[in-house]
Amino acid sequence: QSPPRSNWEFFAVVSGSCAPVFGDGAPVTLRANTLWLFPAGSAHGWTGNGRRRAYITTFHFGVVPALLEAAARNHRTLELPL
Repeated sequence: QSPPRSNWEFFAVVSGSCAPVFGDGAPVTLRANTLWLFPAGSAHGWTGNGRRRAYITTFHFGVVPALLEAAARNHRTLELPL
């Protein structure tokens, strides 16, 4: 798990599978073709499917539209299928 991020993170797995890990010991479910949105201040890491590769893209933003911020602020992450 990394230190808390200072920006919003948009993370998409476009091939293969992976899952965020929050360090609280909660079980994880690997996902394929998924977009995650993490609010600023999120501390998390990533896990994958052993030696199988996952191809991802990630973007960080200092600000997001107010509607998106309101939807995400009370959640650890938003997860959307692609």
